[in-house]
Amino acid sequence: MGSYDPAPIDISIALKPNDIEAVPILAQEIKDGVDALANGNWDTRQELLIKARTLVQALEAPRETMIKHCWAQVCTKGEYF
Repeated sequence: MGSYDPAPIDISIALKPNDIEAVPILAQEIKDGVDALANGNWDTRQELLIKARTLVQALEAPRETMIKHCWAQVCTKGEYF
């Protein structure tokens, strides 16, 4: 039976931002959304909220995403945040 020698894994990927290329685009979209927020409606605010969360996800490293996922509070029946 032969031995299995897996290729080394570069763990630095766990520490790099998820999508650094998207950050400037999202930042500009958020700026534009803030400018429109004063005259906008509920949908405008919701779109801005989604963009802000997407920016956080783009800046997070996979390690941070998993830590947040593993330690997140779970809603039980009847609980809402």
